[in-house]
Amino acid sequence: MAQSNQPNRSDNDSLLKRIQSIEQRISRIEEYLVKLQFRKDELSPSSSDFSKKKASPSGIEQDENGIEFKVGEFGLAWLGSVVLLIGIIFLMNYSKNIGYPIVSSLIGYFSVLCVFALSHVLRKNFSHLSFMLQLSAHLLLYYVSLLLHFFTPQPVISQSWIVISLLLIISGIQIYLAIKKQSKLYGGMGILLCLLTAVFSESLPLQFSLLLFISCITLFFLIRYSWWHIFLLFLFLVYFSHLSFLLGNPIMGHPLRQISSHGFNLLYLLCYFGVYSLIAPLRRKLLISDNLFILLLIWNGICFTFMLVMNVVFFYHDNYIGIFGILAFLSLIFSVILKSMESNQFEMSFYACFGFMALSVSVYGYSQLPNTFLWLALQSLLVVSIALWFKSRLITIVNTILFLGILISYLAYKNPTGMISFTFALVSFGSARILNWKKERLSLRTDLMRNMYLGALLTMMLYGLYHAIPQEYTTLSWTATAGLFFLASILLKNFKYRWLAICTLFTTVVYLLFVDLAHLELGYRVIAFFFLAGISLGVSLYYTKRIKKHKDNSSNSSESGTKAP
Repeated sequence: MAQSNQPNRSDNDSLLKRIQSIEQRISRIEEYLVKLQFRKDELSPSSSDFSKKKASPSGIEQDENGIEFKVGEFGLAWLGSVVLLIGIIFLMNYSKNIGYPIVSSLIGYFSVLCVFALSHVLRKNFSHLSFMLQLSAHLLLYYVSLLLHFFTPQPVISQSWIVISLLLIISGIQIYLAIKKQSKLYGGMGILLCLLTAVFSESLPLQFSLLLFISCITLFFLIRYSWWHIFLLFLFLVYFSHLSFLLGNPIMGHPLRQISSHGFNLLYLLCYFGVYSLIAPLRRKLLISDNLFILLLIWNGICFTFMLVMNVVFFYHDNYIGIFGILAFLSLIFSVILKSMESNQFEMSFYACFGFMALSVSVYGYSQLPNTFLWLALQSLLVVSIALWFKSRLITIVNTILFLGILISYLAYKNPTGMISFTFALVSFGSARILNWKKERLSLRTDLMRNMYLGALLTMMLYGLYHAIPQEYTTLSWTATAGLFFLASILLKNFKYRWLAICTLFTTVVYLLFVDLAHLELGYRVIAFFFLAGISLGVSLYYTKRIKKHKDNSSNSSESGTKAP
């Protein structure tokens, strides 16, 4: 019996040793996974889930404890910092209210030193809490310095420029720390403090200069760190603050009013627009999506246009022609530069369209109605040519929409002239020919825009002849126009002009039956009917002959096909 039990004991011992070795391996693996939990960049999703699901000694999973720890570490750090900041502010206000403004400032600066010291002590073991305390100290420093002159009945420092300089230094430190630490929060806070300093200064040159600086620093952050949130937000705030300054700075509690002098604000406004537009030539350096890039361009254009209109309403309603002319020139030059840099189609087309719209406003102010319609129609033909050079479908689409809008406005005008009507017809014909000639270069997949121009050609020919010649010759002139369309279809070998001729003939017949019969003398009626009948029969004979020829050719080809075997 003793001999039989001895092998069993040895087997049990070896089994126990194997189990112990396995347990040691598992414990080492667990320790390794716990260490990996703090190295998030090297964790895979599976190992992260595994480490989160490890049971704690109390048998409770760490999913809930993880949320608890995050709230305790990050959320309470935010809450504690805000509460501490508010408490110090209340203490300062209390000492100020009892008649000790200097003591209030000393309490504030002493509190700033204490918070900075506490942040320095906690920087190694409590990094996030140290970060929040440091940020709170910067904000408290700005607030304490602000109260040295502003928002207090008894200023400690009577010269505002000293306090403004101090506030700018504090804002600059925030921006420097944002660059040094690559912190988006510091960057946004520093720019915001700089913007608030501009608001508090109430000096238009300084305010506009600070806004220009903000536009430059936000562009730098976008290029260097891709902080597009800051760029998008402060792009709007810069233009909004500019508008607030034009309205008397109501943010500071002043009544809403228009400032008495423009203060060369339009030059600063153009500088904002230029700085923000630099994202177009720097597109390849921006690590943002194409949709976001387009959004930034359009948002800049919308804000600038609104502010430009407000400037014209406030200061330049009598002399805006040169302003829009200069803007058109600069925008078109900028689009040509983008084309030479082989930029994307959208940005160079966007600034070209922007320039042409500014040119349209300048043309309107220079020529006045109804001559404006003449020059805008000729400009439309120029834009189509530029679109052909740029190979831009966007410019073509925008120009077509604007041309149709101008055409409809002219048709609604009370005093049309034959010269302007025929100019519209000529421009429509030229634009249609250009689109047909180089539709591959413009990447046009359909003939929709070309058909729109042909429809405008038909409309303006009939409309122009109706107002340009005596009423008794309207039917004859329209019939002759149908003949010209038919002749153009033969010369250009394009069936679309035959459709224009057919539509013109039907329109002429309707006009003759319902209008001319009630007003024309008998002799004019006879001439009109015979002339219209001749043109109609001639066109009918042409179609009959053409169809017969087509049938003969098809029958001959079929016969040759059957004889070929």
